[in-house]
Parts: sequence; structure tokens; C-alpha cells
Amino acid sequence: MTDTMFDLDIVGRVRAETEALTEEIAYDVLAESAPSGSAPADRDRILSLARQAVEEALTAADPSTRDGSAAGTAAGPPTAPRSDSPAPDLVRAVRQTAFARTWRVLVDRADAAERVELLGVAANFFGQAGHPQPASAATLRESTGNAALHREVAEALLDGRSAEPLADRHGVRLAPSYVVALVRPQELRRCPVVDHYAVLMTDRQDAGVLLLPTLLPVPRDRLRAFCERILDGAVDVTRTRASVASAQTHEHVPAALEEARTVQHVTDVLEFGHGVHQLSDVPVEAALTRCPDLAQLLMSRLVPLHGSGASLMHTLLVYVDLGQDRRYTAQALHIHPNTLDYRLRRIRELTGMAPTVPQDLQSLLSAMTAWRLTRGPITAAT
Repeated sequence: MTDTMFDLDIVGRVRAETEALTEEIAYDVLAESAPSGSAPADRDRILSLARQAVEEALTAADPSTRDGSAAGTAAGPPTAPRSDSPAPDLVRAVRQTAFARTWRVLVDRADAAERVELLGVAANFFGQAGHPQPASAATLRESTGNAALHREVAEALLDGRSAEPLADRHGVRLAPSYVVALVRPQELRRCPVVDHYAVLMTDRQDAGVLLLPTLLPVPRDRLRAFCERILDGAVDVTRTRASVASAQTHEHVPAALEEARTVQHVTDVLEFGHGVHQLSDVPVEAALTRCPDLAQLLMSRLVPLHGSGASLMHTLLVYVDLGQDRRYTAQALHIHPNTLDYRLRRIRELTGMAPTVPQDLQSLLSAMTAWRLTRGPITAAT
């Protein structure tokens, strides 16, 4: 997405229907607030709150406000009611319902290009919010005090438990969607301060877990850029690996955690470079990790090479890493090119697959990947 923004037609179209949308929201809230024939809440009060919340949500979706003062005040979901507001639970319900309904209408009615732009609005907002700002000592104390509360809410989401009651009790605002990011705990700095939603943080199985908030589910083709912006200030992705997965709803967070764990396992074992990694980077490797029987079947093709006395498996790995170049491979292994040719012939004789044949080489590559994921690195002693 470019920095030059334009007004979204969908925002104008939905804004023209504000009154009808407000009526729908009021109806839903009234139905919830007056169960079993009890007296309904003040309809005019609900309409007023809903109208204001719809306008705030539309302002959030308007790209023209991203660089203006409105972006800092109205770009997020409606704020929680003040302590002196009447019926705070009802006020919160109205405003949260209005915000969620407005964004759903925007997404449902937008065309493909507008949906991409709406996602850009959300990504840009959270990206800007993700950059840490200078904080006072009081702010830092409050952040530290909230860490335990955020951890408890994060654990509930990761376990697949209902987090809403816990979040309401602790005053933690939950985002509609989250991206799960795993990093090394020792690489994790203070979480970035986010104006409207908390970046939730905990740790599991020797990994720091971050739940990055987002208004809309982040598609795979935008996931890396989104996470790089949000993680700026929390970790240095140029010096460590981050494994990420997007969860469409709160219910999908546990599955996203498992996906991120798979990516982390693959990138750690295969020693990927630093940066943000996702499932689309390692589809074959992830499939082998999740299917041990298939991995064992592939590895069985390499058993004749294991302990062959001529480091055939390591020779094959170097040959592949150097683009199947005979001269460079021989130099790297400190052997004569004729010796390399002999080893490649032996690999063909023992496995029935020739490294010089593309289809056979692909099978050998998959087998080596399965071996490394299951048994560890392939070295000259393998």
C-alpha cells in the first residue's frame, strides 16, 4: 500500500445509512437488555450512544483521518464508559456492539479493492500504535502493574477459554482478532504501548508469546509486513526469528498458536535467517512435522547412506546447497571432482535416485528435510 491515500467510497455509502444502522444496533441491544419481559432500557439514550459509536467507527475506517488528529482519538473502538456514566455495562455493550457491527457492514459491502484498503487502515493504525512512545515513570509503573493481568487474559485466549469475562474484570479491552507471534524470551523487550488495545504477552515452552491486536483478520500475503510494524520496539526482527500466525477470531487463537509453534520448530531446526516467518514460508516442512509417518517414510530412503563411510548424506547436502555445481561442491568438500562424481553415483546406487535428475533430486531433498526435522543436523559424520 502506498502512502498516498484516498477516501474510501464504502465509508461514504455506509455513513449515508447511519440512521438505519443505528436503529439496528439499538434494537439488538434493547433485546439483550430487556430479557423475560423486563423494562427496556432508555431507547433514546441507546440511540445516541450508538450513533456516536458508529461515527467513531466510520472515522477509524476513513484513510483521510490517518494522518490527522482524528486518527489519534477516534481510530480505535469506542472507549469504555466513565465511572460516572449511568448503567456502565449497558453503555459498554452499546458501544462495542456498534463498533463491531459497523466494521462488519463495511467489510461485507466493500468490494475486493476496498477490503484490501480497509485492512490497510487497520494495519496502519496498529502499526503506528505499535511504535513505542516516550513514557513517563507513572506510565511505566502502570504498564508493569498490568503485565500480570494481560498475561492472565492471554493465557485464557491461548487455552481456548472465554476471555471476555476476565478481560472485563481486569479492564483489558480485547481486539476482534489477534496475530500470534512467538519469539525467544531473551529477545523480548517491553511490549509497545498501543492506544486502544493491549498487546498481550506471556511465555510458553521456552517461547515468548505475543498476541498482536487487529481489527480485521490479516491475510497471509500481508502478515509479514503487519507483524514487522507491530513488533518494532518489542523485538529486533533483524537479530532474531519471529514465528507468526493469524487468528480470525478469539476461538481461532489456540490453532494459530499451534501453527506458529510448527513454524518456529521448522525455522529453528533448519536454521532459517532472522526475520518474521509464517506457514507459507515452510509448507512442505510443516506438513512433514505434522505427519510423522510420512517423515519416517521419506527418511527410510536415506538409511542406506547413513554411516556409509564416505559422508554421502553430507555430500548430497552440500551439493544441493551449492546449486548442484560440481566444481564448487568439490572445493567445499576438499575433494577432487572425480571423487564427487563417484559419491553421486553411489548415492544413486544405494537409494535408486540420481541427484542429477530433477525429479529424483526433489525426492532426496524432501527426505533430507524429514531427516533434519526428525533427527537433527546433517554433518560430515552423518
